[in-house]
Amino acid sequence: MPAVQPLPGALVREAAAPSPVRAPAAASADGFRAALARAARTVAPEHTPLGGDEAASAISTAYESVTGRAPTAKQLSLLVAQWSLETGGGRAMMNFNFGGIKGQGPSGLSTSYTTKEGYGASERTLVDRFRAYGSATEGATDYLRTLSVRFPKAFEAVRSGDAAGFAHALKREGYYTGSEADYTRAVASMSTRALGEGFATLGQPGRPHAPPVVAPAADDTDPLGRFAALDALAMADHMTQSALQILGTTDRSTEDASFTQAFHAKGRT
Repeated sequence: MPAVQPLPGALVREAAAPSPVRAPAAASADGFRAALARAARTVAPEHTPLGGDEAASAISTAYESVTGRAPTAKQLSLLVAQWSLETGGGRAMMNFNFGGIKGQGPSGLSTSYTTKEGYGASERTLVDRFRAYGSATEGATDYLRTLSVRFPKAFEAVRSGDAAGFAHALKREGYYTGSEADYTRAVASMSTRALGEGFATLGQPGRPHAPPVVAPAADDTDPLGRFAALDALAMADHMTQSALQILGTTDRSTEDASFTQAFHAKGRT
């Protein structure tokens, strides 16, 4: 039987060769770690000083971002007091790190500088790696997220406005290695000062800044009044000198030894 010929003008199609079937690429744990390593960057230590109002505004915005609601004045005062304590009133703040948090920031940035851990006979000097950030907003947000996730009991104490509970939980959860009594007194005293005289008193003189957003509180009694006799500004000044001396930016030789012992503690996670 003769072969069937195509009609004139008809299109003759050839079957396409089947495409090779490729197995999906398996996720490589080594490749993932390598990608993280490539993303990580060590940057130079940089002073990023903030005024008290600037810090309060950044922390207030971060608190609302993390929790879904604005902080009360009491809650914000505790957080700004800790920021002031950890950064020498904002003057020794490095790379927008609000809480002296060690390790690598969410964007992969870190920096290294000399610090001290412990106090008294156990005090030691070392070079350690700390998280670094590109802006105050980024630093404040990671600070709040770290507190809420890694130090949940401390964060709950902040939410209840409990200065002593805040300092106690931070100590128990390994945030700092210094004296709990000194840490508590400093945070409570500076919190009281912020509530009575404004957040600007806890930081260096900064640019004019809009007041931070705070939620109204049903109860305005001050549970920190027992610490009101302490001079928060003097304590912050001692902390500043200690922090700056650690970073090699001052040669002051008359700093108060007790505050050096209390506030050189940097056992951060």
